[in-house]
Amino acid sequence: TDASVGAIAQGCPMLDTCVIMGCPELTDRAVVQLSEGCPHIGTIVVADCPKVTDVGVCALLRNCSLGRSSGSSMSFSGTAVSDASLRLLAEGRCPELVTIGLSNTDVTADGVIAMLEGCPKLASLGLLDNPKMSRARTTTMVAEDVLVKIREKRPHVKVW
Repeated sequence: TDASVGAIAQGCPMLDTCVIMGCPELTDRAVVQLSEGCPHIGTIVVADCPKVTDVGVCALLRNCSLGRSSGSSMSFSGTAVSDASLRLLAEGRCPELVTIGLSNTDVTADGVIAMLEGCPKLASLGLLDNPKMSRARTTTMVAEDVLVKIREKRPHVKVW
């Protein structure tokens, strides 16, 4: 719940890794509290939390150590994250980011391509089930034209 994550934010200021999954009622309020109370978070998973939006994710990107230490990873799969968060990544805020999960979100191909510019070490990218990105008959796969654009920019990035 928001209250639980808020308590973690208050009581664990040295937290460096956080995994929050399957919390349909979790909101940006809790994620912002986490970003303010735990600035050392370098790896995070916020997955299947549909009420978490760019407000919470952008707070994490601005306030925490995400993507700044070697081998960093993050996932926001199953949230309402969009290109607004990817624009912050495109600015180079996470130069050490290796893996990011963005499946089942509201990101677009343009946002993903822009993000690649600011994440030079990105090696693995999750993009399944993104209805705003796929032109295929089913949204369970990444559209071929999106894969081509990613491969043009970064031929070695694994897309899943």
